[in-house]
Amino acid sequence: MYHNISIPQLAERIIARDRRSIAKGLTLIENTHPDAIVQREELLELLLPHSGTSWRIGITGSPGVGKSSFIETFGLHITEQQRRVAVLAVDPSSSKSGGSILGDKVRMPRLALHDNAFIRPSPSQGTLGGVARRTRECIIVCEAAGYDTIIIETVGVGQSETLVSSMVDVFILLLLPTAGDDIQGVKRGIMELADILLLTKSDIDPKATAKARATIHGILSLLQPNSPDWRQAIHTCSSVTGEGIDGAWRLVTEFFKPERYELAIAVKRQQQYNDWMNSMIVQSVVDSLTASAEFQNVLQDVTRRLVKNECTPSAAIQTVLSSISITGNRL
Repeated sequence: MYHNISIPQLAERIIARDRRSIAKGLTLIENTHPDAIVQREELLELLLPHSGTSWRIGITGSPGVGKSSFIETFGLHITEQQRRVAVLAVDPSSSKSGGSILGDKVRMPRLALHDNAFIRPSPSQGTLGGVARRTRECIIVCEAAGYDTIIIETVGVGQSETLVSSMVDVFILLLLPTAGDDIQGVKRGIMELADILLLTKSDIDPKATAKARATIHGILSLLQPNSPDWRQAIHTCSSVTGEGIDGAWRLVTEFFKPERYELAIAVKRQQQYNDWMNSMIVQSVVDSLTASAEFQNVLQDVTRRLVKNECTPSAAIQTVLSSISITGNRL
């Protein structure tokens, strides 16, 4: 039972698109209590056959680029195309308290109230890359609930790009045209991961936007695209005026045209599940080590010796690795 409802009943209500049940399901997925693990796996097994048919879109950009404003305007445009949108927005967790503001519903008030949209803010909980630890599982829940467009908003530019790109089909990078020469400083790896690049706030300075677009177009011509059968596209838009939003959506629909979806997207989905499994293996090992009293004792002893200059960092690492092999039968 979960909150006075059986897991099969919860799954049925999620599939029936009951919003309260969807929220309960996502809360269960994010629950870190050991007792929730069995219930979470049972729920996912029931929902998995009803998932996998959505368009998975990753959106990122540096702070101040207007991610929330863009997603709200973009999401509302998508609902006008008779599609259902779920936004999984990740808020950074405090390194001290572990808490998050979770204010995405406040930043996207119109989209949050739309009948065909669902916004779920989740704490990153210190997960490397600014993506919530259970984002992949949350995608399954939203897809089973009939949302055919899943948008994942990351914390910001950084390590999140590689992680998000392993979860989504198309990856969108938002850039500020008024950044000027700073555009040249955007990491090459981030540019290569993006399938679509959007210059936001184009209404503020049209001349700077045109210059930035030309600069990015030149950079893209030198990069290896993320998808071999897709030429990276650069587009301008404004979340305030709505100009260019329809063009951004046209690029997304072009990316998902049937002939591509059946080939390249299918390959991407297979890789997504492989990455999901690999990440779960790594996380399981980390969790097991964290729960091991023997390992924690070794770690504390090594840390103490390292601080006192009694051993080198490389020797400390070897000691830690040796302890893992000793306790490995309990991982």
